[in-house]
Amino acid sequence: MAGSLAKEHIQTIFSLYRAHLRQIRKLPHTYLQHFYRIQVRNDVRTMLAPSGAPHLQSRIKRTTRGLRKLKAANAGNHEAFESMLDLAYGRKGKLKWELLKPVLTDPGAPLPPRIIPQVENSRPPVYSKPFVALLTNAQSMATRPLRKDAWTPAKLLPARADECSEEAHIFGPFSKRREYNMQRKFFNTEKAKVRPPLETTIALAPQDGPANPVSGGTCPLPFQKLGLLSDIEGLVGTASPPPLTRKERKAANATTEIDANVDPPSPPRHPSRWVRRRYRALLAKVPILTYTPKPGQADGGSYSVRLSDRAAGQAAASNVALREIDEVNLAWLQLGMEENTSNKNNTKKSKGKTSKNAGEGVQDE
Repeated sequence: MAGSLAKEHIQTIFSLYRAHLRQIRKLPHTYLQHFYRIQVRNDVRTMLAPSGAPHLQSRIKRTTRGLRKLKAANAGNHEAFESMLDLAYGRKGKLKWELLKPVLTDPGAPLPPRIIPQVENSRPPVYSKPFVALLTNAQSMATRPLRKDAWTPAKLLPARADECSEEAHIFGPFSKRREYNMQRKFFNTEKAKVRPPLETTIALAPQDGPANPVSGGTCPLPFQKLGLLSDIEGLVGTASPPPLTRKERKAANATTEIDANVDPPSPPRHPSRWVRRRYRALLAKVPILTYTPKPGQADGGSYSVRLSDRAAGQAAASNVALREIDEVNLAWLQLGMEENTSNKNNTKKSKGKTSKNAGEGVQDE
């Protein structure tokens, strides 16, 4: 297998492999360790294969760059760590297209007619229901979402494409090959902007239960049954309950009363706040595709997109982050707001009087 490679090349490859394994053990999550362990193993096998000899130097350089990024991520570089998260969870790279592939296909939809009658490959792209939901939602697009009719021929093609239009009579019919190329190019361009979901959930589970990941009746995704989304939310965790204030501690007469007011402890989360922030930023890039079935119709459901409640930029991770204000503190707050408003009004009046006096002084001179 490695007989055609020089001895120093083999030593370099195995040295890189061992260095990768040492850094991979320091990653904060089991899935990350598995993903990059498999990746570096495949890279090493490719470099040791006889067919990889012509491109050996470039592959060694690429693997060395990956090792530097891995070391930077473990050292606390947030850009390197977020880049590794994006690659491992399919926000970019080859895994992104593997996650998008089930969303792009619609086995139940009929084939569209050929644009060029003699060419089988001239059929326009099919926009499935889950793909349309991702295209038209801002939470699943890297750029501005599309309108629901943005991919129709009436919006994409010029007026000359209509054979009955005046432009077609003056300049001649529009090229069918150009018509196909424009629709295919728009499809590929917008497809690259979509952030693929990790799993599909169902909105109304049987017996009015909570939403659960499903695979039947919807588009099954590669990570449907792995529970990666719940693992990420578990790493982020919920916000810790705020401590009691001095006034609240004094107001409590007994320890039992204090314990009764304390919220239940939050579930375990990752101890590092830096890691939790990185995963919260990742959740903001992972849309959740929800399927809402219609009763009595097998394929009549609809799709919607949302983000996790624990994603960065969303609402607080827990509803106990802010404590309810009591009547005394509310009265003080209202008094402060009233005083602030009166101070602003007095400032405006004093400025008006000053400007008026200044104007009168100029006239007297």
